[in-house]
Amino acid sequence: MMRIVLVGVLLLAGSFGLFEYELALGSGEPVARTIAVAVFVVVLSFYLLNARSFTSSMFNIGVFSNPAIWLGIGTMTALQALYTYLPVMHSLFGSAPMDARQWGRVFLIGFAAYLIVGFEKWVRGLRTEPAALESASEA
Repeated sequence: MMRIVLVGVLLLAGSFGLFEYELALGSGEPVARTIAVAVFVVVLSFYLLNARSFTSSMFNIGVFSNPAIWLGIGTMTALQALYTYLPVMHSLFGSAPMDARQWGRVFLIGFAAYLIVGFEKWVRGLRTEPAALESASEA
């Protein structure tokens, strides 16, 4: 439950924060809205990589050990690109194209979320490790 709250707060802070930041830079609301949606896609993609274990990193599990994850991330990325760059989507949803700097900020938020969840996993591992060692020594 704690991780759900953590990821929810990261999504809210990242999307709302970048939305407001883009407006402060003078970007229009359609661009800021598109960036807010992109934050959700990127943060959730990073989280998908991190959520495969409660305590182990994706590198311990194997980055490519589950091809379905990459299929999911690829599908979300393709749909996000359509939402961002297809003119019909601009008309339907009020989205707008993003430039490379804007994507960089979005990926920075996604990577920060990845690191924060990784830190939470590390702390969770520290809390459960003494209990596991204690029960192993009693056996």
